[in-house]
Amino acid sequence: MRAAPFTDLSGRRSATPRSRVRENHTFFRPRTLLCSGSLAISGLHSHLLPPKFDRDAQVIQNLLAKPGLVRYEDYGSFATITSVYHALGLANSPTLAGFFGVIIAHCAFAVVLWRMRPIRVTAFSVGALVLYSLLVGVYQGVYTKEIIISAVVIVVAAVPTGIQSAWIWDCVLAAVMAALGHYFRPYWVLIAVFFFGLRLFVSNTALSRWWITTRRFILLLLACSLVASLVIVARGFPADHYRTLVNAGRGADTGSLIGRFIEHPEPIAGIVNVVLSTVMLMFPVTLAAKLSSYYLVIFVVIASFWATYFHAVRQWLRSDHRPPLVGRAVCLIAAFAVVQGLFEPDYGSALRHLTLLIPLFFIVAAGERGTERVAERGDAGRGVASPPLPTPTQLSPPSHPPSASNRPCDHPSARQSES
Repeated sequence: MRAAPFTDLSGRRSATPRSRVRENHTFFRPRTLLCSGSLAISGLHSHLLPPKFDRDAQVIQNLLAKPGLVRYEDYGSFATITSVYHALGLANSPTLAGFFGVIIAHCAFAVVLWRMRPIRVTAFSVGALVLYSLLVGVYQGVYTKEIIISAVVIVVAAVPTGIQSAWIWDCVLAAVMAALGHYFRPYWVLIAVFFFGLRLFVSNTALSRWWITTRRFILLLLACSLVASLVIVARGFPADHYRTLVNAGRGADTGSLIGRFIEHPEPIAGIVNVVLSTVMLMFPVTLAAKLSSYYLVIFVVIASFWATYFHAVRQWLRSDHRPPLVGRAVCLIAAFAVVQGLFEPDYGSALRHLTLLIPLFFIVAAGERGTERVAERGDAGRGVASPPLPTPTQLSPPSHPPSASNRPCDHPSARQSES
C-alpha cells in the first residue's frame, strides 16, 4: 500500500511513511510546555531578573503613558513601537504585552517547524528549542521593540518556496524589510539591500552553485561590512559613529560594551572597527577574555550558534539541493550580522537580537541535511514504485490467428509466459 505523501523543503511531494514522520516529530510535542515556561518567565520577569533587563521596557512604558506627545523625530523607533502597542490595546497592560511578545516569538518557531518537517532530533535542535524558550521569556516577555523581528521571521518562513517564483518572493521580502526601515528602524533598509544582494550570489542557479564557496561567502560578508562602513563614511561620520555615540557615558554600568579596537586616523579606523566588530559579534573573544562566568556563558551561546551556522552553510553550499527557504535564512542572518557590526552597542544587545533569529539558525542547520533527506525520500519512493506499463505492442492483438506450428501449446516457453 502506497504511503501518503508529504511536502519537502522545496515543495516537492514525497512518500516517506507517516510513522517515520511521527517519530521525527516526537520531541517537538512538548513545545507547548516550553512556551508555558517562557510565559512563566515573562510573568515573573521583575522578580527573577535584575533591572538592566527592563531598561527598554521602562522607556516604552513611560512613553506609553504620554499618548499623543511622542513623536518619531524625538524618540525614533520607540515612538513607532508605542504606536503598535496602542493599536494592539496593550498600552496599559504590561503583563499581557509580555505574553503577546512570547506568543508571537513561539509562533515564529512553530511556523519554522511546520515548514521544515519532518524534524530530526539532534543535539542542536534540542538545545536551540530549549534555549530559545528561555531567552524569549527573558528578552521578549516585556515591552520590547523586537516583536518586529519575530514578525519578519514569520513572514520569511511563511512565504512560498517554489523554485520558479523564488525571485518574486525574494523581492517581496526585500520590500517588506525596506518598509520596516522607512516606518520603524532605518537600518532595515540596509538589511534589505544586503539580503537581496546576497540572494543574487546564494541561489539555486547553476552559476551560483559553480562560483560560490565557503571562502567566497565569508569574503562576501566582509565585503558587505566594508560597503556598509562606506555608506556611513559617505554621510560624513566615522564608520562606527553610531555605536560610539550610544556607548558614550555607559562604561560605568555596562561591562559588555563593544569599544573601539584601533584609534588610527579616520576613516580607516572606523572601517576597521566595524569589520572587527562584525567578527567579534559572531565570536566575542574580547568578552570571554573578561573571565566572568556570566560573560563566558554569553560567549559560548553566541559562538555556538555562529559556529553551527558556518558549518551548516559550508555543507549546504556543497549541495546541489538549495531550497529557497534555507537560502533566505542564510542571507537574512548574514545581512543582519553585517548591519549589527555598524550599530550594536554591546554583546547583551547582540544576544537579545540573536535570540529572535534562532528560528532562522534552525532552518539553516536543518537545511544542511537537505541532500541526504532528498536521497532517502528518493529511495523510499523507489521502494514503492509501481510496475512498468505494458508497451503498445504488448496490448495490441495479433494480426492473424496463430498457425498450428506456432500455437502456444506447442511451445513450452510460450506456455510459461502465458502462465
